[in-house]
Amino acid sequence: MKRFVKGKGLAHGSMSSQPRATEDISIHSGQPKSTSRNPRWPEDHNVVLAELLLEQFVNGNICNGNLRKEEWSKLVVVLNRRLGTFYTESSVMIRFKNMKADFRTLYQLTNRSGWGWDEELHIPIATDEL
Repeated sequence: MKRFVKGKGLAHGSMSSQPRATEDISIHSGQPKSTSRNPRWPEDHNVVLAELLLEQFVNGNICNGNLRKEEWSKLVVVLNRRLGTFYTESSVMIRFKNMKADFRTLYQLTNRSGWGWDEELHIPIATDEL
């Protein structure tokens, strides 16, 4: 079996849970380093961010689907104060971008022929013919 080892290209052999000498290993735990971040915000954080963005939209601060540059820092301060978090401006901007991408995907899927939206479960559904 081939696998990609960070910094070493493709390596051959079985994939085991034990770190190999060629893998990056965390100095603190002795376990392989995680190179990915947790991409999920807690749902309550998404809700608060959406509420703040809606306020910005109502106040006319969202133009062409984006918040005005000078408003981001104010929004992040309010978000962190409400949630007791330490989000950075860039992480909130990335989350907004990802929320828009998720919406776009769901919107396109539910508007395809044979697809719809389940109001009770809040998920896209396909007809039995698909």
